Amino acid sequence: LQQSIEQRLFDNTEERYYTLKEAAKFLSVSVKTIKRWLETGKLSGYKLPSSRIRFLRSDILSLLERMDDPGSRKI
Repeated sequence: LQQSIEQRLFDNTEERYYTLKEAAKFLSVSVKTIKRWLETGKLSGYKLPSSRIRFLRSDILSLLERMDDPGSRKI
């Protein structure tokens, strides 16, 4: 059985890249929101030569922590 995105993100300590759709699904937002966060610098991403965007596991988790922190600014 294929692991869910959430399981792979939390269970795997190895750094890896996630697609735009995977990041959006994990963060429960739209792809459009992920693109907006990328443009405004709220989420770091890496553009491949093919123009596809990838996100590091650590960057997704960092954003998630900021979203869950009641003392942080609303994202």
